[in-house]
Amino acid sequence: MIFVERVICMKNSIFRKGICIALCICLVLTIDLHYDALMTYADDNGNPVVDMLESVSFIYWKENSEATAIWEEVQDANYYKVLVKVYHEDGSFIGENYTGTTDMEIDVQQEINNIYTNAESEERCVVEKGAVVAEQYAEGNLVAASEQSNDTGYLRYRIRDRYKFETPQNVEISEDYIVSWDVIDNWEKANCYYLNIYFKDEKFGGGQCGFAMCSPGYNMQLKGNRLVADISEDVKRAFDDYVSYYDVDSVKVYVDVMAYPPYEIGDDGIIYIRSDISSYSNEVIYKKYNIVENILLSPNNPIIYKGNSFFLGKTIYPEDAHYDIIEWSSSDDDIVSVDSMGKITGNSVGQADIIATIGDAYGTVTANVYDISSNIEDEEQNHNVTDTAGDIIDDIANNDNPDLGNTDITEGDLEEVKEDIQQGVWRGDSFFTDLRWYEENFSKYKMNWGQIQKAARELNAQFAGAYNIEVEMYHKDKDGTEYHIGNITEMENEVTFTFDLPTGMSEIQSGETRKYVLVRIHNNQYEAIDVEVNDDGTFTASSNQYSDFVLLYVDTPKIKNGIEINGFQLNSCVGGIEGNGGIRTVYSVEPEIEGKSVVNSGLIYSLEGLAPKEEMYVGSQEEYVKSYLSTNTGKLSANMSDSYTATSYAMTMIFVNKSPIEYTDTFNIRAFAELEDGTFVYSDIYSFRIYDIADRIYKDRTSSNEILYQYLYDNILNRVTPGYELNTN
Repeated sequence: MIFVERVICMKNSIFRKGICIALCICLVLTIDLHYDALMTYADDNGNPVVDMLESVSFIYWKENSEATAIWEEVQDANYYKVLVKVYHEDGSFIGENYTGTTDMEIDVQQEINNIYTNAESEERCVVEKGAVVAEQYAEGNLVAASEQSNDTGYLRYRIRDRYKFETPQNVEISEDYIVSWDVIDNWEKANCYYLNIYFKDEKFGGGQCGFAMCSPGYNMQLKGNRLVADISEDVKRAFDDYVSYYDVDSVKVYVDVMAYPPYEIGDDGIIYIRSDISSYSNEVIYKKYNIVENILLSPNNPIIYKGNSFFLGKTIYPEDAHYDIIEWSSSDDDIVSVDSMGKITGNSVGQADIIATIGDAYGTVTANVYDISSNIEDEEQNHNVTDTAGDIIDDIANNDNPDLGNTDITEGDLEEVKEDIQQGVWRGDSFFTDLRWYEENFSKYKMNWGQIQKAARELNAQFAGAYNIEVEMYHKDKDGTEYHIGNITEMENEVTFTFDLPTGMSEIQSGETRKYVLVRIHNNQYEAIDVEVNDDGTFTASSNQYSDFVLLYVDTPKIKNGIEINGFQLNSCVGGIEGNGGIRTVYSVEPEIEGKSVVNSGLIYSLEGLAPKEEMYVGSQEEYVKSYLSTNTGKLSANMSDSYTATSYAMTMIFVNKSPIEYTDTFNIRAFAELEDGTFVYSDIYSFRIYDIADRIYKDRTSSNEILYQYLYDNILNRVTPGYELNTN
């Protein structure tokens, strides 16, 4: 029969005619023409309006193949559809299946085996193979197909070895719908285990109402000598609608089990056949799920800092009640919003009701939002402090076991503090977190006096004053009455605080500078914090921990003339700087000299005997006097001077010739500082020989790094003085 049909074509695609081949186990191949299209297209009389395609004229079995059919190409055909038919050797029909290809041949062993496996026959089979041509023809939206093809003839097909899974035995189902049965041989080779779910009901009888598919390694496992599968969700899915629709309280549930083979021939070449269905399991009762009657939300009066979020707790009654989702809502999202998981967020000061709904049941709480102010001017630090306080207050107000680790609130005070916070929020009090400091008497620190003395001794410092620095949380009612909550003792980030220098300290002597150190005393330990002294007589420090502090000071002399050379260092590592050795000079300079700011500094070098020392100044015209400015690259992080206010720099002169003459020449060096008025200040002049410095380092042996000393010996000492080691006793 010929069908002419309209199809929907993909853009830019050309659909052409094709062949469909049918296969069975003693094989005969014939070609039929058909096309499964979406819509038939013909004229008013039902006749096709396009030319019919040619049939497949020659189709036959390929020599020396198990089950491969080949045929000649049909013009304009782009797909060949194959139907596999399987027969017993006596000619009785077993089954059939379709496959297809774009080539002019196809191997149909898998289709044969699939048909034969499903037939569960113990007899040998033959296959008949037939082919059909029917594909799209590129004439607008029209389709043409050919008539039946020629017959291939029969092919005897060798059946593969087969293995039939054992029938599962001793199937049991528990009250929580866990099914188990005795393990069978080759159990893990099954594609899945198919469990039929049945019910019995006195009112409506019984029968199958569902199934479960359990796969090894996925939703079933081996436990001892039993295979175990959890089908609770499958049982629930099968029965919830049933018990609800028929308004019954419960039904009896039981199952049976069948092992299913893989979809394809196994890697071992064996065809696996499904097992017989097991006997029924025992029966268990499936109860109609309980309906939610009540929802209890917690805390019952949530308090939340503006900008904070946390999840509300929920308790469902009865506890085993069934529900799919909870619907959450707020009476005013502008004040408090809530998401689908019950997380509330404080958006603005005020109160709003939060409602959780399941069916006809609901629970509600009234959430109160508060804000916190602080006296800290820096915006980032202000948020740091207020956010920390908000987290602490929320934790105390809403939880039975809040974390008090970063506060001075004790467990004994907790209930009182909690009630005080709740009353303050409900009244609409204003909440604050302020940084405060109080000057204290040293007598307060008797318990920590040992640590204070230790700090002063190790820092070579004297006592200046004692302070209590607090980050206090409190609230005020409308009458201005202040209620203390507690102090924050530690935060994630530092906060900067400024307070007055104590009076009564000794005057700073001329030519000296004073350094202040703030020492935090806590848990019989101390921590030193750097202090910046301000022009208005106050000082500033930063810390993320707050408690009792002691201020110490150290007086040190300023640098003579404001600038000095501190020492020399040989770059005696292999290769040195940029592949060269070098000598490094360290100098220090005060920020002000003679009351004038220092704007630049550096070093001046000259060679002894080639330039007089009097010419060692910036701008000298002497050929052998060189001046170099320091940069931030040479600025040291450590202060190498005794003066607290000085800054240290380093500059390296690299070796050029690496000759004995270079190592034994005498170099002169001095540091200079340029002041804001354009004048210069100079340090003393120092003279050195590279050989002398290397000799001293080699003899002192203060380093355990032998490579360093070997470098000095090989590159400087022995080159200048051959046999140097003989003269170093």
